[in-house]
Amino acid sequence: MGASRPKVSGTDTGDLLEHDVKRAILAAYGSRKDLLLWNNPVGVALSLDGKRPVKYGVPGSADILGVWLREAHRPINRGMRLGGLETVAYGQAIAIETKRGKGGVQSKQQERWQRAFEQVGGVYILARDIGDVAAVIGPPP
Repeated sequence: MGASRPKVSGTDTGDLLEHDVKRAILAAYGSRKDLLLWNNPVGVALSLDGKRPVKYGVPGSADILGVWLREAHRPINRGMRLGGLETVAYGQAIAIETKRGKGGVQSKQQERWQRAFEQVGGVYILARDIGDVAAVIGPPP
């Protein structure tokens, strides 16, 4: 049996809508000190005068973007010999595409964006609930 995964309390994750999944993830992980996450909306709205459509966001990009503080260890070089390891902190780009609990699928444009994001070292998560995020970056605080 696999480990249990966090869920939105009191909700069958199969019934969750995409905006519910996004809201739950941002609420659960918003106070984690090693993450900086933000909503990344994509769509079309009317101009202030109501006459022109205005596109915003990058089509295909994930619903949530952010930076994940990570650590790596590398040898300390002291001339001709190694002097132990040092810890180096770095930020890794993270993208979370949210989908409804049951039946939500990525568009071809989202799949292309995911491939491009991962090719440059980003961590991409396709999330239908909080458990999908926890499986990659650990539990919320």
